[in-house]
Amino acid sequence: MRLLQAPLCLLAFAFVASPGAAAAAPPEDLAAQKQACADASEQGQELRDQGKLLAARERFLACAAEACPPIVRKDCAGWLDDLDERTPSIVLDARDPAGKDLTDVRVLEGGRVLAASLDGKAIALDPGEHHLRYEWSGAPAIEEHVVLREGERRRRLTVRFAAPAPPAPEIPAPLAPPPRPLPLAPLVLGGVALAGGAAFAGLAASAKADYDDLDATCAPRCTSDVIEPVRTKLILANVSLGVSVVSLGVATFLWFDRPADPRAKPRTTAFAVAPLPGGAAAFFGGPLP
Repeated sequence: MRLLQAPLCLLAFAFVASPGAAAAAPPEDLAAQKQACADASEQGQELRDQGKLLAARERFLACAAEACPPIVRKDCAGWLDDLDERTPSIVLDARDPAGKDLTDVRVLEGGRVLAASLDGKAIALDPGEHHLRYEWSGAPAIEEHVVLREGERRRRLTVRFAAPAPPAPEIPAPLAPPPRPLPLAPLVLGGVALAGGAAFAGLAASAKADYDDLDATCAPRCTSDVIEPVRTKLILANVSLGVSVVSLGVATFLWFDRPADPRAKPRTTAFAVAPLPGGAAAFFGGPLP
Protein backbone atom coordinates (compact mmCIF):
# COMPACT_ATOMS: atom_id res chain seq x y z
CA MET A 1 0.00 0.00 0.00
CA ARG A 2 2.83 2.46 0.70
CA LEU A 3 4.31 1.86 -2.77
CA LEU A 4 1.05 2.92 -4.43
CA GLN A 5 0.71 6.10 -2.41
CA ALA A 6 3.88 7.76 -3.79
CA PRO A 7 2.70 8.18 -7.43
CA LEU A 8 -0.61 9.46 -6.23
CA CYS A 9 1.14 12.14 -4.21
CA LEU A 10 3.21 13.21 -7.22
CA LEU A 11 0.13 13.50 -9.41
CA ALA A 12 -1.63 15.55 -6.81
CA PHE A 13 1.35 17.90 -6.55
CA ALA A 14 1.53 18.35 -10.31
CA PHE A 15 -2.19 19.06 -10.49
CA VAL A 16 -1.96 21.67 -7.78
CA ALA A 17 1.26 23.30 -9.09
CA SER A 18 0.06 23.78 -12.68
CA PRO A 19 -2.79 26.17 -11.90
CA GLY A 20 -0.45 28.15 -9.70
CA ALA A 21 2.00 28.72 -12.58
CA ALA A 22 -0.76 29.82 -14.91
CA ALA A 23 -1.95 32.27 -12.36
CA ALA A 24 1.51 33.87 -12.05
CA ALA A 25 0.61 36.65 -14.55
CA PRO A 26 -2.25 38.98 -13.64
CA PRO A 27 -5.36 38.59 -15.82
CA GLU A 28 -5.05 42.23 -16.95
CA ASP A 29 -1.57 41.63 -18.40
CA LEU A 30 -2.69 38.48 -20.17
CA ALA A 31 -5.60 40.30 -21.75
CA ALA A 32 -3.38 43.18 -22.89
CA GLN A 33 -0.88 40.73 -24.34
CA LYS A 34 -3.58 38.90 -26.29
CA GLN A 35 -4.90 42.20 -27.60
CA ALA A 36 -1.40 43.27 -28.70
CA CYS A 37 -1.00 40.01 -30.58
CA ALA A 38 -4.36 40.45 -32.27
CA ASP A 39 -3.53 44.05 -33.21
CA ALA A 40 -0.17 43.01 -34.69
CA SER A 41 -1.92 40.33 -36.73
CA GLU A 42 -4.47 42.78 -38.14
CA GLN A 43 -1.89 45.48 -38.83
CA GLY A 44 0.37 43.00 -40.59
CA GLN A 45 -2.43 41.92 -42.90
CA GLU A 46 -3.31 45.52 -43.74
CA LEU A 47 0.31 46.40 -44.52
CA ARG A 48 0.70 43.27 -46.62
CA ASP A 49 -2.38 44.14 -48.67
CA GLN A 50 -0.95 47.65 -49.24
CA GLY A 51 2.24 46.16 -50.68
CA LYS A 52 4.34 47.20 -47.66
CA LEU A 53 5.78 43.75 -47.19
CA LEU A 54 8.76 44.73 -45.03
CA ALA A 55 6.59 46.56 -42.50
CA ALA A 56 4.06 43.70 -42.57
CA ARG A 57 6.85 41.25 -41.77
CA GLU A 58 7.72 43.17 -38.60
CA ARG A 59 4.11 42.92 -37.41
CA PHE A 60 3.86 39.22 -38.23
CA LEU A 61 7.06 38.58 -36.27
CA ALA A 62 5.44 40.27 -33.28
CA CYS A 63 2.28 38.15 -33.42
CA ALA A 64 4.25 34.93 -34.04
CA ALA A 65 6.05 35.27 -30.70
CA GLU A 66 5.67 32.59 -28.01
CA ALA A 67 3.70 34.95 -25.80
CA CYS A 68 0.79 35.09 -28.27
CA PRO A 69 -2.09 32.56 -28.33
CA PRO A 70 -1.35 29.40 -30.33
CA ILE A 71 -3.96 30.07 -33.01
CA VAL A 72 -2.56 33.58 -33.60
CA ARG A 73 1.00 32.28 -33.68
CA LYS A 74 0.06 29.68 -36.25
CA ASP A 75 -1.59 32.20 -38.58
CA CYS A 76 1.25 34.73 -38.29
CA ALA A 77 3.89 32.07 -38.89
CA GLY A 78 2.11 31.03 -42.09
CA TRP A 79 1.87 34.61 -43.25
CA LEU A 80 5.58 35.07 -42.57
CA ASP A 81 6.42 32.16 -44.84
CA ASP A 82 4.20 33.66 -47.54
CA LEU A 83 5.91 37.05 -47.20
CA ASP A 84 9.34 35.51 -47.49
CA GLU A 85 8.32 34.08 -50.85
CA ARG A 86 6.75 37.32 -52.08
CA THR A 87 9.31 39.89 -50.88
CA PRO A 88 11.78 40.86 -53.64
CA SER A 89 15.47 41.38 -52.93
CA ILE A 90 18.45 42.86 -54.73
CA VAL A 91 22.20 42.27 -54.76
CA LEU A 92 24.20 45.44 -55.38
CA ASP A 93 27.34 45.34 -57.51
CA ALA A 94 29.55 48.32 -58.37
CA ARG A 95 32.70 48.49 -60.50
CA ASP A 96 35.38 51.13 -60.95
CA PRO A 97 36.28 52.53 -64.40
CA ALA A 98 38.66 49.60 -64.91
CA GLY A 99 35.92 47.06 -64.13
CA LYS A 100 37.20 46.05 -60.68
CA ASP A 101 34.82 45.35 -57.79
CA LEU A 102 34.16 48.17 -55.33
CA THR A 103 33.05 47.92 -51.72
CA ASP A 104 33.37 51.53 -50.50
CA VAL A 105 30.19 52.59 -52.26
CA ARG A 106 27.25 54.14 -50.45
CA VAL A 107 23.78 53.46 -51.85
CA LEU A 108 20.75 55.60 -51.07
CA GLU A 109 17.14 54.66 -51.77
CA GLY A 110 14.58 57.43 -51.69
CA GLY A 111 16.92 59.64 -49.66
CA ARG A 112 17.69 57.04 -46.97
CA VAL A 113 20.91 55.05 -46.72
CA LEU A 114 20.19 51.59 -48.09
CA ALA A 115 23.78 50.35 -47.81
CA ALA A 116 26.76 52.12 -46.24
CA SER A 117 29.05 49.77 -48.18
CA LEU A 118 28.73 46.77 -50.47
CA ASP A 119 29.21 43.30 -48.99
CA GLY A 120 27.48 41.12 -51.59
CA LYS A 121 24.48 40.29 -49.37
CA ALA A 122 20.91 40.43 -50.63
CA ILE A 123 18.80 43.39 -49.50
CA ALA A 124 15.02 42.99 -49.19
CA LEU A 125 12.80 45.76 -50.54
CA ASP A 126 9.11 46.28 -51.08
CA PRO A 127 7.80 45.58 -54.57
CA GLY A 128 7.37 48.62 -56.80
CA GLU A 129 9.48 51.53 -58.06
CA HIS A 130 12.75 52.48 -56.40
CA HIS A 131 15.23 55.27 -57.10
CA LEU A 132 18.80 54.29 -56.21
CA ARG A 133 21.82 56.57 -55.97
CA TYR A 134 25.35 55.13 -55.90
CA GLU A 135 28.03 57.35 -54.38
CA TRP A 136 31.78 56.71 -54.68
CA SER A 137 34.57 59.14 -53.93
CA GLY A 138 36.39 58.42 -57.18
CA ALA A 139 33.72 59.47 -59.68
CA PRO A 140 30.41 61.29 -60.06
CA ALA A 141 27.38 59.62 -58.50
CA ILE A 142 25.19 57.24 -60.53
CA GLU A 143 21.41 57.26 -60.28
CA GLU A 144 19.24 54.30 -61.29
CA HIS A 145 15.49 53.71 -61.48
CA VAL A 146 14.31 50.12 -60.98
CA VAL A 147 10.95 48.36 -60.63
CA LEU A 148 10.91 45.28 -58.36
CA ARG A 149 8.24 42.62 -58.69
CA GLU A 150 6.84 40.30 -56.04
CA GLY A 151 8.80 37.09 -55.81
CA GLU A 152 11.83 38.57 -57.64
CA ARG A 153 14.64 37.26 -55.45
CA ARG A 154 18.28 38.33 -55.45
CA ARG A 155 18.06 40.53 -58.53
CA ARG A 156 21.57 41.68 -59.40
CA LEU A 157 22.03 45.40 -60.02
CA THR A 158 25.40 46.32 -61.50
CA VAL A 159 26.74 49.81 -62.11
CA ARG A 160 30.10 50.93 -63.46
CA PHE A 161 31.51 54.31 -62.55
CA ALA A 162 32.95 56.42 -65.33
CA ALA A 163 36.39 57.94 -65.13
CA PRO A 164 36.23 61.46 -63.71
CA ALA A 165 36.50 64.26 -66.22
CA PRO A 166 39.92 65.94 -66.33
CA PRO A 167 40.07 69.23 -64.47
CA ALA A 168 39.37 72.25 -66.58
CA PRO A 169 42.50 74.22 -67.42
CA GLU A 170 42.95 77.35 -65.44
CA ILE A 171 42.20 80.44 -67.47
CA PRO A 172 44.60 83.23 -66.55
CA ALA A 173 43.09 86.54 -65.65
CA PRO A 174 43.07 88.95 -68.57
CA LEU A 175 45.99 91.32 -68.56
CA ALA A 176 45.45 95.03 -68.44
CA PRO A 177 45.48 96.52 -71.94
CA PRO A 178 48.86 98.02 -72.79
CA PRO A 179 49.07 101.77 -73.19
CA ARG A 180 48.69 103.12 -76.67
CA PRO A 181 52.04 103.76 -78.37
CA LEU A 182 53.47 107.24 -78.75
CA PRO A 183 54.58 107.38 -82.41
CA LEU A 184 57.43 109.67 -83.36
CA ALA A 185 55.90 111.06 -86.58
CA PRO A 186 53.04 113.03 -84.96
CA LEU A 187 55.48 114.55 -82.50
CA VAL A 188 57.89 115.61 -85.26
CA LEU A 189 55.08 116.99 -87.40
CA GLY A 190 53.71 118.82 -84.39
CA GLY A 191 57.10 120.48 -83.95
CA VAL A 192 57.14 121.41 -87.65
CA ALA A 193 53.66 122.90 -87.26
CA LEU A 194 54.82 125.00 -84.33
CA ALA A 195 57.92 126.15 -86.22
CA GLY A 196 55.84 126.98 -89.29
CA GLY A 197 53.39 128.93 -87.17
CA ALA A 198 56.21 130.85 -85.52
CA ALA A 199 57.81 131.58 -88.90
CA PHE A 200 54.48 132.76 -90.27
CA ALA A 201 53.95 135.09 -87.32
CA GLY A 202 57.47 136.54 -87.60
CA LEU A 203 57.42 137.01 -91.39
CA ALA A 204 53.89 138.39 -91.40
CA ALA A 205 54.73 140.90 -88.67
CA SER A 206 57.94 141.97 -90.47
CA ALA A 207 56.11 142.30 -93.80
CA LYS A 208 53.37 144.34 -92.15
CA ALA A 209 55.93 146.70 -90.58
CA ASP A 210 57.74 147.16 -93.94
CA TYR A 211 54.44 147.72 -95.71
CA ASP A 212 53.40 150.39 -93.22
CA ASP A 213 56.80 152.09 -93.61
CA LEU A 214 56.49 152.15 -97.40
CA ASP A 215 52.96 153.42 -97.13
CA ALA A 216 54.17 156.29 -94.99
CA THR A 217 57.25 157.21 -97.07
CA CYS A 218 56.92 156.49 -100.77
CA ALA A 219 53.42 155.30 -101.56
CA PRO A 220 52.11 155.36 -104.19
CA ARG A 221 55.43 155.90 -106.01
CA CYS A 222 57.51 153.17 -104.34
CA THR A 223 59.89 151.38 -106.68
CA SER A 224 59.93 147.64 -107.19
CA ASP A 225 63.28 147.21 -105.45
CA VAL A 226 61.71 148.30 -102.14
CA ILE A 227 58.37 146.55 -102.74
CA GLU A 228 59.84 143.15 -103.72
CA PRO A 229 61.33 142.36 -100.27
CA VAL A 230 57.93 142.97 -98.67
CA ARG A 231 56.27 140.74 -101.27
CA THR A 232 58.84 137.98 -100.62
CA LYS A 233 58.20 138.12 -96.87
CA LEU A 234 54.44 137.79 -97.46
CA ILE A 235 54.97 134.78 -99.75
CA LEU A 236 57.26 133.10 -97.21
CA ALA A 237 54.76 133.85 -94.45
CA ASN A 238 51.97 132.19 -96.43
CA VAL A 239 54.17 129.18 -97.20
CA SER A 240 55.08 128.89 -93.51
CA LEU A 241 51.41 129.03 -92.62
CA GLY A 242 50.60 126.32 -95.18
CA VAL A 243 53.40 124.09 -93.88
CA SER A 244 52.19 124.66 -90.33
CA VAL A 245 48.58 123.82 -91.16
CA VAL A 246 49.47 120.71 -93.16
CA SER A 247 51.89 119.48 -90.50
CA LEU A 248 49.34 120.07 -87.77
CA GLY A 249 46.61 118.26 -89.72
CA VAL A 250 48.79 115.25 -90.48
CA ALA A 251 50.12 115.14 -86.91
CA THR A 252 46.59 115.24 -85.51
CA PHE A 253 45.42 112.46 -87.82
CA LEU A 254 48.39 110.24 -87.02
CA TRP A 255 47.97 110.85 -83.29
CA PHE A 256 44.34 109.77 -83.13
CA ASP A 257 44.82 107.04 -85.72
CA ARG A 258 47.62 105.31 -83.85
CA PRO A 259 46.84 101.62 -83.00
CA ALA A 260 45.58 100.70 -79.55
CA ASP A 261 47.92 97.69 -79.44
CA PRO A 262 51.58 98.72 -79.47
CA ARG A 263 52.41 95.48 -81.32
CA ALA A 264 50.21 96.44 -84.28
CA LYS A 265 51.81 97.96 -87.33
CA PRO A 266 51.13 101.71 -87.36
CA ARG A 267 49.11 103.18 -90.20
CA THR A 268 50.62 106.12 -92.04
CA THR A 269 47.76 107.15 -94.34
CA ALA A 270 46.95 110.86 -93.99
CA PHE A 271 44.95 113.60 -95.70
CA ALA A 272 45.19 117.37 -95.20
CA VAL A 273 44.40 120.68 -96.91
CA ALA A 274 46.52 123.82 -96.61
CA PRO A 275 46.24 127.33 -98.02
CA LEU A 276 48.87 128.51 -100.44
CA PRO A 277 49.45 131.85 -102.17
CA GLY A 278 46.70 132.21 -104.70
CA GLY A 279 44.77 129.06 -103.61
CA ALA A 280 45.08 125.87 -101.56
CA ALA A 281 46.72 122.45 -101.72
CA ALA A 282 45.48 119.03 -100.69
CA PHE A 283 47.85 116.36 -99.41
CA PHE A 284 47.21 112.61 -99.21
CA GLY A 285 49.76 110.09 -98.10
CA GLY A 286 49.93 106.42 -97.29
CA PRO A 287 52.09 103.29 -97.57
CA LEU A 288 52.69 101.79 -100.96
CA PRO A 289 51.19 98.32 -101.51
